[in-house]
Amino acid sequence: MIYYFVIGILALFSFYNLTDLNRNRNKYLRILSFLMILVVGGLRYKVGADWDSYKNIYYETINIADIFNAREEKLFMFFLYISKKIINSYSFFVFIFFLVSFYIKYNVFKKYSSDIFLSLIIYFYTLFLIYDVNGIRQGMALGLVLFSIRYILNKELLQFLVIISIATLFHTSAIIFIPFYWLANFTISKKIIIVVIISSLIISIPIRMLIEQSSYMQLLLTMDSFSHYSFYIENNIAGRKLPILSIAVFQRLFIFSLFIINFDKIKASDELKRLLLNGYFVSILLFVFLSFSADLAARGSFYYKSLETLLIPFIITSQNKLINRMLLFIIIILFAIYGTYRLLEIPYGGLIPYNLIKL
Repeated sequence: MIYYFVIGILALFSFYNLTDLNRNRNKYLRILSFLMILVVGGLRYKVGADWDSYKNIYYETINIADIFNAREEKLFMFFLYISKKIINSYSFFVFIFFLVSFYIKYNVFKKYSSDIFLSLIIYFYTLFLIYDVNGIRQGMALGLVLFSIRYILNKELLQFLVIISIATLFHTSAIIFIPFYWLANFTISKKIIIVVIISSLIISIPIRMLIEQSSYMQLLLTMDSFSHYSFYIENNIAGRKLPILSIAVFQRLFIFSLFIINFDKIKASDELKRLLLNGYFVSILLFVFLSFSADLAARGSFYYKSLETLLIPFIITSQNKLINRMLLFIIIILFAIYGTYRLLEIPYGGLIPYNLIKL
């Protein structure tokens, strides 16, 4: 299976990297990793649950007016239109769109990650398989959100707002990341974080019941402006309820606990560590409180959860002893394998069978 093969190759590169953190990095391994994922993601054919729906949009877009008549965000439609004018091939559009989306994320990993190969593993079984292959508009939005980290760290509000605004023009949900410019700089004690998380797990149950029985929620779902997002609540698969104490929640709590424990040992700026801490904290809260819809919880929280592509490598590389690095490394690889398996098992997930473009 191609997905496990990619994880295996990246794991070998990461293992090589982790055995001696002082060794000069081999840029050719980074290039090879980039090209490998580019081929798998950009040259796929009929792969992804949304393949046919985006294909229909592509061929139904003939002139400028179609951009404004479409339900999809306008910058995405403009990108599609320009791509079609260059080469009238849906496969060409898929390749170019993925190239831009992945290149943005790759450069963020290269700039901030303490182990780019490990970042790529985490990216591959989460952002790649869930959004870059399926919800491609949100895949681009997620890349731009990660790109905005530099403007949060540099305290450049205008540039941050511009990037997030662009992200919303690919997927409106990116607007949920705007408050993080201010939230990222809050200093929250570990005790408060633990108390808030435990409290959220307790109070989210009655809150969820209230939301499910609320007449206002039902009224909101009938509004035309919310009709698309109601799919993630009403659909039998996308709208399925998520247990408060699910495997996904435990996994996030496990990773978050490791980050808190190793926080002082991590070799990164205080601003970046605080940003990752607060961001992952927000992702847990969003995931828990949106658990009345599994898909909505995932989509809503993933703008913050995507920070684990940087957070997890810092946890592992902060270990002074090689045996500790390897133990945590193995745990993360098992997470990647199991996470990939769960995604491949989703009915009509569109990930299998995998096909390369027919030349």
